[in-house]
Amino acid sequence: MLTTSLEEAERIPADEVPKLLHELQVHQVELEIQNEELRQAQIELAHSRDRYSDLYEFAPVGYLTLDQQGVIEQANLTAATMLKVDREKLVGRKFSDFVSDESQDIWHLHRRDVFAGEKATACELVMTSRYGLSALFQIRSIAFVDEQGRLKRFRMAIADDTEKRIAFNALKRLNIGLDESLSKQSSELERNIEQVRLLSEAMAHLGEGVMITEDGLDWPGPQIVYVNHAMCKMSGYDAEELIGKTPRILQRDATDIESLKMIRHELRMGNVCNIELVSYHKEGTPYDVELFITPLFDTVGNRTHFVSIQRDVTRRKRLAEDLRREHEVNRNILETSQSVTLVLDTEAKIVEFNPYLEKITGWKYDEVKGRDWFETFLPDADRVAINRVFQNALAGNITQGIVNPILTKSGQQRYIEWF
Repeated sequence: MLTTSLEEAERIPADEVPKLLHELQVHQVELEIQNEELRQAQIELAHSRDRYSDLYEFAPVGYLTLDQQGVIEQANLTAATMLKVDREKLVGRKFSDFVSDESQDIWHLHRRDVFAGEKATACELVMTSRYGLSALFQIRSIAFVDEQGRLKRFRMAIADDTEKRIAFNALKRLNIGLDESLSKQSSELERNIEQVRLLSEAMAHLGEGVMITEDGLDWPGPQIVYVNHAMCKMSGYDAEELIGKTPRILQRDATDIESLKMIRHELRMGNVCNIELVSYHKEGTPYDVELFITPLFDTVGNRTHFVSIQRDVTRRKRLAEDLRREHEVNRNILETSQSVTLVLDTEAKIVEFNPYLEKITGWKYDEVKGRDWFETFLPDADRVAINRVFQNALAGNITQGIVNPILTKSGQQRYIEWF
């Protein structure tokens, strides 16, 4: 209608003018609403642009836009900070200026791969130290199509992996150290296991009985946790019959109560105990046993177990008793014999003699013990000859049937025949 000429507008009927005015007012309101929506959209777009700018500028990684030759066209503040160059001086520089010599070939191949397709391409570059850098960068790039539809530029994200690599290398060294330590500990553990096995084998086949009990001296006593073969053979019990029981299973009427009290006392004091005791075979036969008991402690000094080495001394005690009785018989024979029994050392000093010599000479043993036999009992005229016979006896020759006088305490002579 606005484009209609005034003449045509004048021909509009008067009754249509209000309707037309109303339509114009409605249209004006619609335009104002649309204008408000456009203003809101513009504000939101400005906020979005600011957010994008903040995210772009202060992202934790560097963003750069480069042309096909690798010249920097755009960079965010993070990229400039990472490359340690003002952003104004960064634009127009080749990114290769910041790449170390050892990574130049990698950078060249990376740019070629970027424009070979539309996939993102990644690599690692060691940055040069000429710009104060000595770092490892993780690079990820992708080419994009320009207004003419050509792949002439690419965007690149860079991240400093130096600390990560340092941590990785440290972790790698730590892992290597742990592997070496574990290998060493494993070898040491294997050696310890082998030593334990050897000790276990040695203990199992030891000729002496071995019994290991838990710690605990109160009634009913410590439980048995280990016995070797010799202990089973000595007691007549199988290992399964002894383990879990207390040593009281081997004690009965003839076991000395006072000896048991002494064992408990010594072990409570933390001492080693060595004692002889009467134990009982499974069949009820008593036997004499020599016990050597010692406490065992853990690494912090707490007592954990007792180990006892047991030796059956029944035969030894029987032999000792037989020897004692035999000695007593021999002593009685010598004491009552009507022949002189005389013991001299190699220097003819008196060591011992029986009462019959006291009877015939009047000398008491205590009076002449340790004195020279020849000077004390032989007349001067016979000493040299008899001493010669004595020396012949020292040479290993048996001397018998020699008759010579000896002197009594009163000076009288009595003749003896000696062998």
